[in-house]
Amino acid sequence: MIRYAVALTLVVLTSLAGAQPHDDVWAVQIVALRDFGEAQHEARELGEMGFEAYTEFAMHEGNQWVRVRVGCWVGRDAAEGIAEILRALVTIEAAAVPATPDAPVGCIDVDIGFLKPAHFLPIHLSGELPTFRVEISNHVAHVRHDGEGWRVLQGEEPAPAPAPEGSASFRAGELRGYAVALLLEEGRSRVFCPGRLVAQVGGVALVEWANAIVACKEAIDGD
Repeated sequence: MIRYAVALTLVVLTSLAGAQPHDDVWAVQIVALRDFGEAQHEARELGEMGFEAYTEFAMHEGNQWVRVRVGCWVGRDAAEGIAEILRALVTIEAAAVPATPDAPVGCIDVDIGFLKPAHFLPIHLSGELPTFRVEISNHVAHVRHDGEGWRVLQGEEPAPAPAPEGSASFRAGELRGYAVALLLEEGRSRVFCPGRLVAQVGGVALVEWANAIVACKEAIDGD
């Protein structure tokens, strides 16, 4: 075990992907150790807990250290959310830090669909594109994720649309009282992003997190 102890247009379709470059990437640092074997052991234990952990070398005041880190997220907020979970679960020293460019993990993009109003309702069925009815101050909008991005739909009641075939598999999880979306791959569950899973489409997990409904997906260079 690790031993370190308000108008509708303003709230609908606030996209992080369009506002933040992919060089704004963040990881969670757990600890820095002098011993490589010990650092590898800590990373393996984090991996067994479902976190995408890795080690990397760094120099400080002429000494070589081995940092144990978890994941990579575009934008700081999601990394802060994971750091909060790790502080409760593993060590109070867990902290969001800028990710190094050559970190050996892929990054996860977090894209806000809408800030959570008093009234919102999923209106899609299984096999359809996730669609939400959002009501704010007697104004209604319909917001849909098509697997590529968020869309605001016109009309009173949008027609259902089939979801694309072939998709990643996500499930809802909980760690020390914190909701997370877990990606199922090769028989294992990996912590993908913070929040309560409400829908999925393609390789995208839609979660209710903090005060928003957000989409989490693997970031691709050039998006």
